[in-house]
Amino acid sequence: MNKFLKKLILFSLPILFFCIALTVGYFVYDPFKLVYKYDIDSIQANDLNRDYVTTERFIKHNPTQKYNSFVFGSSRSMGYNPASWATHLGEGARPFSFDASSETIVGIYLKLRFLDRNRVPVNNALMLVDADSIFFDVDRQETECIKMKHPITLDNSFGDWFKFQKAHFFTYTKPKYLVYFYGGLLGIKNKYTVKRRVNAISVFPTNCDVCCC
Repeated sequence: MNKFLKKLILFSLPILFFCIALTVGYFVYDPFKLVYKYDIDSIQANDLNRDYVTTERFIKHNPTQKYNSFVFGSSRSMGYNPASWATHLGEGARPFSFDASSETIVGIYLKLRFLDRNRVPVNNALMLVDADSIFFDVDRQETECIKMKHPITLDNSFGDWFKFQKAHFFTYTKPKYLVYFYGGLLGIKNKYTVKRRVNAISVFPTNCDVCCC
């Protein structure tokens, strides 16, 4: 019995070490930029959850910038420069680009509700309709972690945050994503590693409980 336990422990140690190393790596390197605070704009958010990035940016800068005009839409809305748009608006307009990856009509509604709840005026709104995603099935969209909505625009509950963080963490643990992410840290970025990233993020189990290759 003792020999069996020793063998079991010896067999389990490498697995335990790998799991610990994987978890430590997630918190040290913060691949989706969710653990620590950053000042990232939409242009830098290619590998990140754009909805989270723009919402966090709004939360950080609105107290001083006092935004009152908003551009809503998918990442394609980045073609509309808020500063250029401001020249066509009235005096005192403070525009902000509130874009998100594959933004839906529900996502735009959630942002408007978030602004209303926080008593942020919306004097001007530019909504860009992307036929590829505007009426996209929200439940299907949430199978891709980088397209999930910022929990604060939902009910801001523990459950919302747990689901959001869990989805990103389990995407990180997928072998395909690990190849892409740590390959990039080692300076290896080619068609093979990029393809791993696309497959890992795009094909994600709805319940976020299964990690597959």
